[in-house]
Amino acid sequence: MDYVHRVFRENKTDLSAAHNFGHVSRVANGAYAIVKAVGGTEQQAEAARAGGYLHDLIRSRSELVDDETASAQKATPMLEQLVKVGKFNDAEMNAILASIKTANVPKEL
Repeated sequence: MDYVHRVFRENKTDLSAAHNFGHVSRVANGAYAIVKAVGGTEQQAEAARAGGYLHDLIRSRSELVDDETASAQKATPMLEQLVKVGKFNDAEMNAILASIKTANVPKEL
């Protein structure tokens, strides 16, 4: 959450009310709640929350940029660090990246 908030501040990513830090916070907390509601584990819910926070790191003002892929690419170094410290494993990192690219909570989560 702190990383994403800093990226939004530094890059002035809050392009609109629909794509601002409040939006990614709602998506993150909603993804967490969905996973828990369908019986997911705490770890799966946290992975879903991470995907929610990271899904709009890149938000273009035009349709010329694939925002989802660009956001996943920007999120990868942060997720790799979280794997290194044991927060997530490689499979969870890949599921998070898939959620960013597809804007859906993957069945793995």
